[in-house]
Amino acid sequence: MDHHKAILNAPYTTDEVKKALFSILGIKAPGPDGIGPYFYKDAWHIVGDEVIAAILDMLQQGKILKEVNHTVITLIPKTKCPKDVSEFKPISCCNTIYKCITKVLFGRLRQVLPDLILENQGGFVHGRYIVHNIMVVQDLVRHYGRKGVKPSCLMKTDLQKAYDTVD
Repeated sequence: MDHHKAILNAPYTTDEVKKALFSILGIKAPGPDGIGPYFYKDAWHIVGDEVIAAILDMLQQGKILKEVNHTVITLIPKTKCPKDVSEFKPISCCNTIYKCITKVLFGRLRQVLPDLILENQGGFVHGRYIVHNIMVVQDLVRHYGRKGVKPSCLMKTDLQKAYDTVD
């Protein structure tokens, strides 16, 4: 746990911020401020030092300017003629600086989460695959009810709404 604390509490670096910003695809839509990632990358030689200083200040202070934290949510229809709010998928348009800050924080969390999340969670942890859990279930079903196998129970949970899709 001390190792995790050291990772999470280490001072943020210029390299972390620059790597996070440059990892944002240049074709992403700009946020409410109208400045997309392409601008920062293209004008890095002019604005880079100020951008890094501002982001490092926000990360170190733990406070984000409300202008940076401003997000516009747009509802995208999942069907041709939506009649209910559940037939829309919300899309958030965040400012590039906000995206950069979250990427820096995610980079830190990504290093400690595999140790904190149980190994049986196959998805959404770097280096783990949901396919492994599918193979485990197939083995369980194949051996279910056989003589000499300890009685057990198998339960399926439907998570359809957790992963909305757009038609």
